[in-house]
Amino acid sequence: MSKNRKRAEELAGKLYTRIVFRDKVDEDEYAYIALNPELEGCIVQGDTLEEAKAYLDEVRIDLIEHLLDYELIVPEPSDNDMSILEPIVAESLNDEVPTSQPEDRVRRIHPQIETA
Repeated sequence: MSKNRKRAEELAGKLYTRIVFRDKVDEDEYAYIALNPELEGCIVQGDTLEEAKAYLDEVRIDLIEHLLDYELIVPEPSDNDMSILEPIVAESLNDEVPTSQPEDRVRRIHPQIETA
């Protein structure tokens, strides 16, 4: 752990946009993909929604810590209120985005707002 870990944890607690969606991996297997679009490369995969969100929280801290260690710019969270946007869903990254899907499939939310 670097000297920047505590600062990285503080910065990672800001209201970064969190996008989570379910992607079809196999015939009857799904994975949850989670990302923070403001932080390039901050994307994870989990077997469950909760797992993907937890991994994303860990990776966001690690990425910010890396940026601090190398004295790089840490992007600020978007000013958009992502909690009010409609979900965007695709069965697979290769599928077209349908117009409506069950609410549990995708979330665009702030880290502190729990809707799933």
